[in-house]
Amino acid sequence: MNSSVATEVVRALKLAVFRRDASGRLRLHPPVPDWLTALWPAAAAAGESAHGVSPFLDNFLIDAAVYWESGSGPGVGSGPWLETDGRGGEHHLQGRALTSGRHALLLVEELGPAFDERRGILQKAHEVALDYERLQRAEQALAEEKRLLEQRVQDRTAELSRANLDLKSEVATRQRYAEQLRALSLRLVEVQEAERQFLARELHDEIGQLLTGLKLSLEIFLRSAPATGAPSCLEVLEVLDELMQRVRQLSLDLRPHLLDDFGLVPALEWHFKRFFKQTGIRVHFRHAARQTPVSPQLTTAIFRVVQEALTNVARHARVPEATVRLWTAGDWLGAQIEDHGRGFDPEAALAAHASSGLFGMKERAELLGGQFTLDSAPGSGTRLTVEVPVAGTLSVPAALHTQEDSP
Repeated sequence: MNSSVATEVVRALKLAVFRRDASGRLRLHPPVPDWLTALWPAAAAAGESAHGVSPFLDNFLIDAAVYWESGSGPGVGSGPWLETDGRGGEHHLQGRALTSGRHALLLVEELGPAFDERRGILQKAHEVALDYERLQRAEQALAEEKRLLEQRVQDRTAELSRANLDLKSEVATRQRYAEQLRALSLRLVEVQEAERQFLARELHDEIGQLLTGLKLSLEIFLRSAPATGAPSCLEVLEVLDELMQRVRQLSLDLRPHLLDDFGLVPALEWHFKRFFKQTGIRVHFRHAARQTPVSPQLTTAIFRVVQEALTNVARHARVPEATVRLWTAGDWLGAQIEDHGRGFDPEAALAAHASSGLFGMKERAELLGGQFTLDSAPGSGTRLTVEVPVAGTLSVPAALHTQEDSP
């Protein structure tokens, strides 16, 4: 900052500025404010020392000396204190020790009505001075930085060439790992479905047959049993009937045998009827008139997506009906589940990985190289679409026919 400008700022703020000399003494630097002449006449003369004029100030100068010796930080303040002049007048003062270049400075000001404004002006002036010093240092460093930058550009170019080769190798490795992970995930899904199929068959064929045999034995025994034991046998038969029904339901929940025996469309139609009985929600099913054989892996994926999506409808949509569409187009098989219910924020739901199963449905589609689209908004219903590629050529049906489940 220009020295004349700095002097005018000091004069306007009525600051007492002391500068530490080589001997460590603080000397008053002009201009001298009026309040200093009234309070400390002996120190008011230009060039006089600030030491010994006030016990509070002397005590603060101990902290200031420590700051000046360290040379770090924006400065240290005294906090406000009260002094009384020879006429009984009170002066509210505040001091601050700081450095400017190689100089150690002590600023003392009288706090008045415009204290906040004056403090802001002083702080701004100090910031301007610091900015000016930083600008000078930046200009000095610019030429050196330019030279270093040119050298760094040359070094970096050579380094990037080497890194580019490494990156290509890394990308190839990551692609290989991604394919391995995708294959492993597909295999995991296949193993899970195979385990579900095995358990469902075991429950239906083995345990179901055992329970049926046990029921027949009890019925035969009941015909020949004394009348006194008949009520107990009837109770056992009721328990057996309930147990057989639960085993059957558990087997169907694990994996419906229609999916393996008759294919995707019959399994979906059966599921919609069962879904209506369980929830009261009617499903309108629209599918291609001519069916094209697809792999069991793809059939299972589409069935699970539809199953999970309808579960979400029952849990969250609060609607009496929903629509499921199934179609083929070129080499793609598509399924869509739509409701006109409550809706939600798709991005938040997918990011949460919550129990809605959305992330699992998306992962199933992507593992098969397909696409997963979710359109929804609060109060606007939901439309979930999955499209997956099918090996071979699929015929495009001329029209879609509507088949509604009967309750």
